[in-house]
Amino acid sequence: MFLLHQEAIETFKEALKLKSDFIDAYKSLGQAYRELGDFESAMDSFQKALMLNQNHIQSLQLRGIMLYHHGSLQEAIGNFKRCLQLEPYNEVCQYMKGLSHVAMGQFYEGIKAQTKVMLNDPLLGQKASSEYLKVKYLRGG
Repeated sequence: MFLLHQEAIETFKEALKLKSDFIDAYKSLGQAYRELGDFESAMDSFQKALMLNQNHIQSLQLRGIMLYHHGSLQEAIGNFKRCLQLEPYNEVCQYMKGLSHVAMGQFYEGIKAQTKVMLNDPLLGQKASSEYLKVKYLRGG
C-alpha cells in the first residue's frame, strides 16, 4: 500500500510540473499524503488547492476530515461550515460537523447537525447516502 501511495504522489507531482494550477492534483496529493500519515504535506497540498479556488468543496471536506482526525476540532468545524455555506445539502460536511461538535462536548450542536442529515430523506427510489444511513443507525431509526 505504501508503494502505491508513493507512486501516486510522484504522479501528482509530475502533473503539477506540467500544470501548476491543477486543483484536483493538489487535492489528490493531499489525500495521498493524508493516507500516509504526513499531516504537514497533506495540509500544504490542501492549502494550495484552496489558494487556487477557495470554494473547492472536496478540498474543504478532505481537509476538514483530516483536521477532525488530527484533533483540531475547531478548525475542522470551520472547514465544514464553509463547505455548507457553498453546498447546504452536503451530507458529508453536515455529518462531520456534527461529529466534531460532539467530540468537543457540544452535544446540542452535534444533534442539530445530525438531524439535518436525517431531514434529507432520500426520495422514493433514490439510494440513501452512507452518511444518512450512519445517522439513522446511530439514532436507532
